[in-house]
Amino acid sequence: MQKNSTEVFIVEHGTHLMQRQLDETASDLLREDLLSMGIHVILSDGIKKIKGTENGSVVGIKLHRGRNLKCDTVVIATGIRPNK
Repeated sequence: MQKNSTEVFIVEHGTHLMQRQLDETASDLLREDLLSMGIHVILSDGIKKIKGTENGSVVGIKLHRGRNLKCDTVVIATGIRPNK
């Protein structure tokens, strides 16, 4: 997406990227690499609401911490979190 002149934001619930796969040092390296490519990284937050129009088009998102981002596309990559 970013290669097509699209502004890209990664919103991560956790305190660092890919918490289950990477330790904090590796996650920091990944974050720095993403930032160098012009990709925005938002940590310790999540999407509270996807804003749209009556015809179903996406116009933005609201994050749990209150920040609003204008957008026309939302890609959700989910994993699993065990409850025990």
